[in-house]
Amino acid sequence: MHPEGAAVRRAVRGGGRGRPARSTSPRTLFFLAGVTAPLAAQLLWLVSTRSLEPWWAQTWTFAVEHERAYPGFPFTRYLWPALAQQPTLFALALLGAVDAGRRREWLLVGSFATTLFSFAFARAPFPYALVPFAALAALFAARGVGWLFERSRPTALALLAVTVVHGAFGLFRDAAPSNRAQHEVLAKLNDLTAPTDPVWDSSGQASARPHVGFRYYTNALIHRDEATTLGQRIAAELRAAGCTATLRDARFEWLPEDARAFVTAHFQPVDGDLSLWGQRYPAEAPPQTFEAVRTGTYFVEPADAALTLDGRDLDAATFTLERGSHRVEYRGPPRELFILWLPANKARWRPDFSAKPRFSTVF
Repeated sequence: MHPEGAAVRRAVRGGGRGRPARSTSPRTLFFLAGVTAPLAAQLLWLVSTRSLEPWWAQTWTFAVEHERAYPGFPFTRYLWPALAQQPTLFALALLGAVDAGRRREWLLVGSFATTLFSFAFARAPFPYALVPFAALAALFAARGVGWLFERSRPTALALLAVTVVHGAFGLFRDAAPSNRAQHEVLAKLNDLTAPTDPVWDSSGQASARPHVGFRYYTNALIHRDEATTLGQRIAAELRAAGCTATLRDARFEWLPEDARAFVTAHFQPVDGDLSLWGQRYPAEAPPQTFEAVRTGTYFVEPADAALTLDGRDLDAATFTLERGSHRVEYRGPPRELFILWLPANKARWRPDFSAKPRFSTVF
């Protein structure tokens, strides 16, 4: 027998018993190349720009310390309601994950598991951290429908219909309201302030205006760790910046009491969202002093109130003040008075304490 023919027959017989073993799948190589190429490019940039050490300090050292110190809450606070809102979707996703595990697609199963782990591991797992998990759950749910369809088409179609109808109903029922009100608030802010006017709000809402102070937002960790100094810092930064406008955000009520007291005493509400610099003098407490946060135009409300500022009788309801504290005397019957910053549009206004906030929401 020819030796080459015998070798061919042995190879054929071996191939009939199973596929030849391969050391590494092309898919695995492509996956590794896709992971290492961008990581290598990023590492090259960090090393060449000497940014590796500050990057490590910010993205790892600071992040770990911030996560450790942040006031936390159980991950079940938002996870269970999310699962209960779409039970069939997540049940199908679990079925799809089991099928992927049966097929030994460990990379897919691992990616699904790590999204849930990253949410549960966080000290403060807010709902937005569920987005990666929910996105992969939708993909695995499709795998679950496919697996079930091969075994029981009526069951698969029924669960798919329930999931789609339930999801669509929840989408329309819980649809977020239009952000038209937010645009209206920002348009009003643009009307009341100049582009160079600093605007303060404790959660750093985007307003296309300079922020007040180095840190443009506060959070639960800052509220707790700086409870005894935060109010003083906010007051000092507002005065130093000559800030005349604030946005009332959802985190305002979580500030320390002295911080809330200062803002409430020195800013009066134009509506439920915007406040401008000014002081309120109840009828039982006539004015004695007024602090001008910066040199500019102010006015008294109501316009017919007879005031004396620094010993000078006012001959108009609108007047210019230098920055600093001013002595105020009122002549007339007891009544509620306001001394207020005149906004950029030069329109007089009266504080509205009954308006409800519309701009800032939390989840």
